Amino acid sequence: CTICAAKVIEGKVKMDAPLGLLKELRGQNYGLLCCSMPRSDIVVELQDEDEMYIRQWSEDFEGGGVEWGGFFLDED
Repeated sequence: CTICAAKVIEGKVKMDAPLGLLKELRGQNYGLLCCSMPRSDIVVELQDEDEMYIRQWSEDFEGGGVEWGGFFLDED
């Protein structure tokens, strides 16, 4: 849902189950705080919920669908 998404500015986190977060965002140091464990002191930048939702689902929805093994319905 990306409500808890944050960008890790300093420190390290371990995220065993980054379900629902595109590889591109993970590569930019974004993580889901609901399934992350800090491995050091951390500094995070909280994200606007709507902005993250758009980045995750709207701008590249088709790419996300492919990454997650989804399929696309034909437009009527």
